[in-house]
Amino acid sequence: MIITNYIIMDILLYLPLKKINKNGTIEYIV
Repeated sequence: MIITNYIIMDILLYLPLKKINKNGTIEYIV
């Protein structure tokens, strides 16, 4: 359960920094 919480936090914190390209890959905006 702790691992899933870390994954959720990772998604909530870093989702605005990610964008999905047209080919479906995730690109990190640094």
